[in-house]
Amino acid sequence: MLKLAFVTPEYPHQRVQHAAGIGTSIKNLVQALAKKGVTVSVFVYRQNEDAVFIEDNIKIHLIKSQKYKVLGWFLYRKHIEKYLNKCILSEGIDLVEAPDWSGITAFMNLKAPVVIRFHGSDTYFCHLEKRKQKFKNFWFEKLAIGKAQAFIAPTHFAGELSKKLFSIKNKTIRTIHHGLDLDQFVNTDPSIYEEGLILYIGTIIRKKEP
Repeated sequence: MLKLAFVTPEYPHQRVQHAAGIGTSIKNLVQALAKKGVTVSVFVYRQNEDAVFIEDNIKIHLIKSQKYKVLGWFLYRKHIEKYLNKCILSEGIDLVEAPDWSGITAFMNLKAPVVIRFHGSDTYFCHLEKRKQKFKNFWFEKLAIGKAQAFIAPTHFAGELSKKLFSIKNKTIRTIHHGLDLDQFVNTDPSIYEEGLILYIGTIIRKKEP
């Protein structure tokens, strides 16, 4: 049976510091995969503690933030790399998924193929908002993408624009739409609604302003 690992800076859990869109989409996906019998591990970095626990048949690894006098952006990635590779070998992980944001897998040499999820990189949002991007942010993301074996995106638009921004050649970006946990949505009478009313739920930040 396939064994998958998901690397993320956020995940909806009381022991995790942050949870937003990518964390929610990963949780919905891994819970569905676990129900199908897929072995799933989630690695959440930049946390307050190092910990490993299992919940709903999903192994969750918390990777504590580290402080360095210099080159923290490099050394912390190597710290994550070392831990990931130990788990890849000991748990027999077949595939690792990581987000495009901040290029966390830049400078890593993982012992399993890497799939990058184009969920919204700094490069992507700076382009949409017509903001100047820091060169190091583009560099990190570009390096991480260059090391990946495959790419996915939640929408065709996000995938194709990311492909253009990072000059990805000869590789297809597969669209895997966000999944929903339908048990969380109950509409006993869909015929009753207020015409013209749209409900949007999301983080209130500049890039999501109309």
